[in-house]
Amino acid sequence: MAAPDPSRKSNTTVAQDGDRVPRLPHERDESSDSGTGAPRDVMRQAKKDLDSGKQPTDRGEATDAAYRKQKS
Repeated sequence: MAAPDPSRKSNTTVAQDGDRVPRLPHERDESSDSGTGAPRDVMRQAKKDLDSGKQPTDRGEATDAAYRKQKS
């Protein structure tokens, strides 16, 4: 992956009364600098787990299937 061009960086910081304030979730997600930092530890561990063959333990798919069955 090529290094980002610093001249193309946009300013997505928010100021209120001259003070910087945290960005809202959609401002973080849609900003040009989102995802440019190093991966978080939890994401590194998730990749290691998937690469080693561990299976996800969430119940999302089973829950979705049960919901679709009830709706039918």
